[in-house]
Amino acid sequence: MKSGRNNKVILIDGNNIAYRAFYAIPDSISTSSGIITNAVLGFTNMLLKLIEKQHPDTIICAFDSKVPTFRHKIFDRYKINRKKMPTELSSQFTLIKE
Repeated sequence: MKSGRNNKVILIDGNNIAYRAFYAIPDSISTSSGIITNAVLGFTNMLLKLIEKQHPDTIICAFDSKVPTFRHKIFDRYKINRKKMPTELSSQFTLIKE
């Protein structure tokens, strides 16, 4: 990592990219043992493309918390209308985070 004030840092919303990848690539993408990996493939491709185009010094990827946050305390209806994450997507988060 370069020292100084001109380091390029990119902050990524991991859940957003994972959702985009999941819905952009068919769920027929899977391992030889049948584990669906479309979101993993799409997430990785988007990340590699970002690195290739932007040449960041640092990438920070943040994911949503599984437990309620301060936003839920402030507004108890926070994300109340949001649909539950599809199991086919949630099962890929371990690989995506690796």
